[in-house]
Amino acid sequence: MRSMENFKFGSFHPLTDVIYARNEINLLQRVIDLFREYDPDIIVGYETETLSIGYICKRGETLSI
Repeated sequence: MRSMENFKFGSFHPLTDVIYARNEINLLQRVIDLFREYDPDIIVGYETETLSIGYICKRGETLSI
């Protein structure tokens, strides 16, 4: 995981990592772990609640996570 100390707000260098997983359940668990690790107060994106995070929540429900 990258440290936030080198991240400059307003820069055009996104803080990204590639996550590899054996299956969808492992991938969703890793996403949940990232949310727990960073504990964000605000998540900003295009249609984040209904598309991005909403999709992850629905897949988690479907997979009983």
